[in-house]
Amino acid sequence: MPMLIRRACLTNYDVNGLVCGAKALDTRLPKGDPVLARYAQQYLDSILEHPHVTTADNVRQFVRALLPSGRCSIEQVAQHLGMDRRTIGRHLANDAETFSSIVDAVQLELATRYLTTTDRPLADVADLLGFSGLSALARWFSRRFDCSASAWRAAHRGRMVLAR
Repeated sequence: MPMLIRRACLTNYDVNGLVCGAKALDTRLPKGDPVLARYAQQYLDSILEHPHVTTADNVRQFVRALLPSGRCSIEQVAQHLGMDRRTIGRHLANDAETFSSIVDAVQLELATRYLTTTDRPLADVADLLGFSGLSALARWFSRRFDCSASAWRAAHRGRMVLAR
């Protein structure tokens, strides 16, 4: 049987999942169960058909998944959604959103979660939020909260608080 995953599994990360290229999804499994494949297809189709899920919701989901990789861009999200980046922009504009506003909101949500519920070093938090380094996180955090991330963490340890 051919080996489909050629890397060791990494543990103790905030994201659970497999990342693979689109071509890998077309690979036929020699011992695949057609009944299970049909069930999986029906499940995935039902997820995509929910009318209440907006483009903004889908973008938000991919931003959460892509931030820790450092490859979170509208181009990457567009590729995952099978849409042109300008089409995504138009859909987001209809919902009074932009790609940047979604990234910022997700970073805000995750930053407050990581700082209040974990002891992760700030450099790790910066990586998980998709910042180029600790200094970029420090500038962003200071603009958003008017204090350093470490001071905010000390003041809000153990409770979730939203930015002003």
